[in-house]
Amino acid sequence: MPVPTNEQMTKLFVLFLTKGPEWSPENSPDYDRLQIEHVEYQLFLRKSGKTILVGPLVDNGDIRGLTVFKVNTAEEVKNLIENDPAVSAKVFNYIIHPWMVENEAINSIL
Repeated sequence: MPVPTNEQMTKLFVLFLTKGPEWSPENSPDYDRLQIEHVEYQLFLRKSGKTILVGPLVDNGDIRGLTVFKVNTAEEVKNLIENDPAVSAKVFNYIIHPWMVENEAINSIL
């Protein structure tokens, strides 16, 4: 199997949501509302075509979720994630990494 060329690859961005300074394992009405707003915003990003995969990590570690963005720049990812209500409320911090993926792999999940 030949190594894919640059033309056969797409640059995506992987975002990891990590516990922020306001993160808490305890539920409260405010936290539950914020969680709903966070999920709604993530669904909006997916339906608008900005993300292709999104979901929580369920091992109860410091990394709480993963999102794969299909946008042009890390700055665009930053601008989009800063509008997430849970990020704005400092429940989550985030880390952004550029990621090269073979086009065939992307097409198989879209």
